[in-house]
Amino acid sequence: MLTREVFTVICSLADPKTPVAMGRYFKDQGWNERDVREILRPINPSLITRQTPFFHVYMPTERGLNIYGGLIMSDPAEHVNIWAGRGSFVGGINIGSSGATAQAGHSNTAATRYATYQRIAEALRGDAEAAEGLEATSALDNADDLEEAIASQDQPRIDRILGRINSLLSGASSAFALTREATNLLG
Repeated sequence: MLTREVFTVICSLADPKTPVAMGRYFKDQGWNERDVREILRPINPSLITRQTPFFHVYMPTERGLNIYGGLIMSDPAEHVNIWAGRGSFVGGINIGSSGATAQAGHSNTAATRYATYQRIAEALRGDAEAAEGLEATSALDNADDLEEAIASQDQPRIDRILGRINSLLSGASSAFALTREATNLLG
């Protein structure tokens, strides 16, 4: 169990080209040199390599990182917390130890619709600069309301706001070309 935990910590802290200094971690755990050797002994050298002979600096290999990727999702007792919003993705994975890992990326397909809504809000702001009077004020108010609804992921509210935006566009001047183009993305 400790071997897997240490392997996971090394891999989670690793940068693809930067070794991980683990001396402080081992000290914080209260482990001496012999403890560390016993804990790391089961780890195959093809998974992590020790970068310096006298200090606890390790580097996971590509194979180690691939196996680590499988470990973090292999146990059904594990749980996954995912948060997504405004073009980002963060997944926190708790592996039943005192540590947890987090990974980030930009492949958030779940929030594609929210990204389109955000684009509409930004288009409204851009169009408001060219619009005049009540149209400009209405565009800015709708952009603010839409961004609040996106942040709270309140789909019924978003739908109501989109209805107001469509009403604005139906009677608006030609200044709202950006918003019309963005709303066409919704289909």
